[in-house]
Amino acid sequence: MLPSWWFLPGVRYHAVMLAPLRQYLLPCAAATVMCIGCKTKAEPTPAESSTTSAVVASVSAEPPSKSSAAPVPVGAKKKPVAPDPKRYLWLANDGLEHMPDAVDTLENRFPVPPDYRRIELEKGSFGEWLRGLPMAAPGTPVVNHKGEEVLAGDYQHLAGVVALDVGKASTQTSTDIVLRLHGEWLLSQGKIDQVVYRAATGTALPFSRWLQGDRVVPAGAAIQWQRKGKPSKPTHPAFRAYIEAVYNWSNTVSFGKESKVTPAAEVRPGDFLLHKGKPNHAVVVLDMAKNNKGTPLALLGRALSPAQSFYVVGLGKGYAWYYINPDKEQMLTPGTEPFEWGNLRRLPEGAEQTESSGSGSALAPSAAPAKSAATPPGAKSAAPAPS
Repeated sequence: MLPSWWFLPGVRYHAVMLAPLRQYLLPCAAATVMCIGCKTKAEPTPAESSTTSAVVASVSAEPPSKSSAAPVPVGAKKKPVAPDPKRYLWLANDGLEHMPDAVDTLENRFPVPPDYRRIELEKGSFGEWLRGLPMAAPGTPVVNHKGEEVLAGDYQHLAGVVALDVGKASTQTSTDIVLRLHGEWLLSQGKIDQVVYRAATGTALPFSRWLQGDRVVPAGAAIQWQRKGKPSKPTHPAFRAYIEAVYNWSNTVSFGKESKVTPAAEVRPGDFLLHKGKPNHAVVVLDMAKNNKGTPLALLGRALSPAQSFYVVGLGKGYAWYYINPDKEQMLTPGTEPFEWGNLRRLPEGAEQTESSGSGSALAPSAAPAKSAATPPGAKSAAPAPS
């Protein structure tokens, strides 16, 4: 029996006339439902949407247009590419603590959005070296120096963990990671005499002197070199021990003096933004891309305190490229105080590095044993407690 509405004027006529078109209408309707479902699945939840929108708004004055492409999803990656252990020497050091396996490179993990191209970098430069940083597997969590999880692998602002060790003590913190990366790059280039950093007292700490068997010891309110070991070759284990000593004897003030303020309009990979005061965080520009209009994007890296994994900062789940605007006074990153573009800094490279720090390759006479074991003002203790 037919329902009563079947007999309403016009209903039966339209039903009969449209019957032959069912074979076309039904697939179209199904496709429409599928498209709506796909769109719904791709859109973030209200919480994710508000978080991502807030961060994007704080980084860029103008939201990206559909034609200029939104930040590229982390999931849109290519087949993994194995990093080169000859360029990233720590990968062959089996004695490191809390280092995830390297399965990919930063450049391969994070392709640029449509209409963008990575900026050209001089081969062998610090920025070009950073572009190839080894990456841990997707979903790798951030851990501290004790191996404890700090950020879950699916944390919305974690785009990927760099396959770099954390160490045994809470010394390789936010600003120290910049020295670590810079020193690793110089070591990979064989520029041993240019691996020179400064202690909080202003004393030069050349790696070349460390290799001769000299070690830094406290001397009242200062420090001095003392012959305490045998000469060694410039291996990675030797460098790792040396850079740990640099962490212990340097501080944010000496770190700031190592670098030079750089105009924001000249930002390039290898530069970093530094807080002038506490909490003394730093964020590193790991890579950059631009479109035809010159609009810049950047991948940012950081490691906060206490000592923890170095990772690529995400804008939200699935997004890693930041729209940066050096014309603004500040840049915001999740979970930290704003960074002032006026404090964009750069560590020297090449001959400039030797000139600014002094190579220290010619050994000064070893000092006599220190009379006092007091820690000089501003220096870190040998094994600081987690803060």
